[in-house]
Amino acid sequence: MYSLFLLNFCPTLVEIAGLSGYNFIIVDMEYGHGGIFDALICHLPTQFHM
Repeated sequence: MYSLFLLNFCPTLVEIAGLSGYNFIIVDMEYGHGGIFDALICHLPTQFHM
């Protein structure tokens, strides 16, 4: 299993990582500048590639 820690809220990077073969992606919000609504945007690419 391969995973990736994403430190920003870019849906394009989530889609690239998903297409590259990562099993799951963790959006790290501990020290980031965004909130929960910014992280939810990263979920959109996963809805199209299920």
